[in-house]
Amino acid sequence: MNIQHALKAEAKQSLKEKAQELMKIEGEMRGELLKSNFAYLEKKEGKKAVERMEKRLEDIGYPLKFQEIESFKWYKDAFCAVFMMLFKDEFNWTEKDIFDLGRFSPQYSIIIKITLRYLVSMKKTFDLSQNLWSRNVNYGNLEPYIFNDKEKYMILRFKNYALTPLVCIYIRGYLTSLFEHVVGRDKALVEETKCIFNNHDFHEFKITWK
Repeated sequence: MNIQHALKAEAKQSLKEKAQELMKIEGEMRGELLKSNFAYLEKKEGKKAVERMEKRLEDIGYPLKFQEIESFKWYKDAFCAVFMMLFKDEFNWTEKDIFDLGRFSPQYSIIIKITLRYLVSMKKTFDLSQNLWSRNVNYGNLEPYIFNDKEKYMILRFKNYALTPLVCIYIRGYLTSLFEHVVGRDKALVEETKCIFNNHDFHEFKITWK
């Protein structure tokens, strides 16, 4: 997947213009996902970084305060993409940093923490993945597509969902953390094998495990 190509095309717009375009998307996400982004920023860059982030959000016309976000309230899902663009611009974050952000989020989420007790096997996690998505994001579709226990891999497809290539990296980190909970640290590998930003009709993630 040529993420760098997509990012270069995206870079032709200002952050404010891109945010305005993304905010036209009607889909929403749970507030705790946004809170996890702020929490990881604070952990990685310090408390002053949160203030800088809040100032940048205000500057581009979408003010949001970390302490005022409500965990179970619905917020524009586009905020997730805007956050990542600002992290990259303001703090020089790399793709690895965005991946680590995604990897952190399930550890912070109240909903995910409750669900983790039911994720006792890779098959169970595969079966629950669609429900887990709908509890956190109210648009788009996650399709549990293939599960092959013998060869130890599964394929998940995300349809009608496109924000920015940075979110693809975030999702890869998020899924890695989720499946590592089942099989152990560094025993799950997540690859995006198809991507809307690379001329496919959906995002496809292949998860393999040891």
